[in-house]
Amino acid sequence: MRRSANLRANDLSSAVDCYRSIPDFQKTIELLERVPSHPAKQSLAWIQLIQQVVEARPDNFSKVILPAEKKILEQILEQALGVSRKKRAATKKTAVKKAVKKAKKQPPKSVLF
Repeated sequence: MRRSANLRANDLSSAVDCYRSIPDFQKTIELLERVPSHPAKQSLAWIQLIQQVVEARPDNFSKVILPAEKKILEQILEQALGVSRKKRAATKKTAVKKAVKKAKKQPPKSVLF
């Protein structure tokens, strides 16, 4: 295997890249500790930190978090990833409710025989 060959040749930077492509995050982090400088070192350390924060989430988190607080968390995560969600299209129920409201506001059309 290429990873083993890189490790035997003491080419740790290439071995890190191989483990990243698998991905084997834990092994990648272990090897990065032995690599003096790697372009992704800071980013991977940041991911490891986030992983630790997520593991420390309280057991009752889902039960006690308020919708507004959940929205803040979602915004933080989106910002961290550099992405933004597309706004969701109205659900069928919402569309039906709007149509019913609109129909109630309009006077009935007269029918000619």
